[in-house]
Amino acid sequence: MAAGWAIPLVFNPHELHGRAYVGGGLASGARLDLIRGADKPLDLVIVLAPMAALEGRRGAWFHENLLDNVGCRSLDEELRLVRSAWPDTEILVLRPSPPVLSAMRPNPMAAEAAVPTFIRTLSSMKRKLAQPEVWEVLDHHLRRRRLRAAR
Repeated sequence: MAAGWAIPLVFNPHELHGRAYVGGGLASGARLDLIRGADKPLDLVIVLAPMAALEGRRGAWFHENLLDNVGCRSLDEELRLVRSAWPDTEILVLRPSPPVLSAMRPNPMAAEAAVPTFIRTLSSMKRKLAQPEVWEVLDHHLRRRRLRAAR
C-alpha cells in the first residue's frame, strides 16, 4: 500500500527488504495492460485516465505538467496497443476536467482533497457521458446487450 503512494518527484519510493518500490500507475496510469490479457477482444472499453489530462492547468507546478505529459504519452501508447490488437473494439476515454484538476491541488493524495475532487469528478463525468457522441457509443452497446438478453 505504501508503494502505491510512492510517486517519484512527489513522494519517495517505499523501501522493503532493501528494494525500492513505487506505484504501479507509473508504468500504466490507466491499466490497459490488464485488459489485453482477456481471452477475446472486448466490444467496449471504458478507460478512466486520471493521470492523462489533456487540458493545460492554469498556474501548473512543474511536477503537475510533467505527470500530465507522462500520463498522456503512456495512455497514448496503451491505446495504440489495444487498438492494434483489437481494431473493432470501441474505446471511450474519461479524463479529468480542469475543475477536477483544480480540486486536487496542491496534493492529489491529501485527505482534504478527496471529497471536493470526488464531487467535481461526478459532475464532470455526468457532463461527459451526456455528450451525444459519447451517449451514442454507450447506447449502442447497452441496446445490443438488451436485445441479446431478450432473445
